Amino acid sequence: MKENSTQPLAEQSFHKGLGAVASRCILMAEDMEIREYQVYYTADQTVRFRHEGGRKIEVILFFQPLSVPGTVQQRKFIYLGNRLYVYYQAMDSDVELHFKKDVTYQYIRILLDKDTINHVPPSAAIATGFVDAIHGGYSAMLAEQGIELAPAMKEVIQYIQGFSAISISAYFYIKSQVYLLMGLIFENVAARKHEETAADYPLKTGDLQKLHSVKAFITANAERFYTIEQLAKEFSMNASKLKKGFKRLFGMGVFEYTARVRMNTALELIQNTGLSFKEIAFQVGYSAPSSFTVAFKRQFGKAPRYFRPTS
Repeated sequence: MKENSTQPLAEQSFHKGLGAVASRCILMAEDMEIREYQVYYTADQTVRFRHEGGRKIEVILFFQPLSVPGTVQQRKFIYLGNRLYVYYQAMDSDVELHFKKDVTYQYIRILLDKDTINHVPPSAAIATGFVDAIHGGYSAMLAEQGIELAPAMKEVIQYIQGFSAISISAYFYIKSQVYLLMGLIFENVAARKHEETAADYPLKTGDLQKLHSVKAFITANAERFYTIEQLAKEFSMNASKLKKGFKRLFGMGVFEYTARVRMNTALELIQNTGLSFKEIAFQVGYSAPSSFTVAFKRQFGKAPRYFRPTS
């Protein structure tokens, strides 16, 4: 790492008549960016920006116990206060945040190179699904309702916020603290999922083996449609246990996983064969090409034609 690969902290404040926005850069490097913000508006305000997809994992935390509603690609969500949100957008996306008037919001935003995830071994099935989604080029969120800010996480964030100058040693220290934070987040998710699984639907060793077999079966036969009941009969499982257990173990439902396998196969065929889109749709299990196009666009953000190599 070169001496000038990070930038010193810089404070900026913007007054636009409707209020004030102040931001402070804690760290700016090729593989990591950390900024904290404080915003205040005298009228309800919608902030719009373009999120660059495909490169960064984002971690965001609003400190005050207030909710901040918003949309990502027209999908509604709510940031709850004092909760960490960790997500990855595979494609560029339009984001909106809705701020209330006469309220001071303070939040921190961490952008990490997506390969950072390889330094934090996930110990929960839902985290494994999150990592698999990133490696597969899919958009994903670690926990839809966010991760509650535990005291240990808060302490790490306070350490990060406390830096007022950047040197090479400080850069590596902050980086280590971010890795520690990610580890704490994954541990929190693992503990929560373990508690939910143990309390709601305990999975025995035999169940786990069968669920892995179900996943392998779907992967090999994704072009065919199977109901939960058909899969349960095929693998001698209770239908409810298969449905709930599959989602707990792999972080997504049976049909969501089937759709992802289909779309991944379709993408490979689009990029590596001369088959028409209609032929590809049939090969991955869609009788109607229009339904295939809708499903493909939902997964990758654009229609199939955008992924076909040009000669």
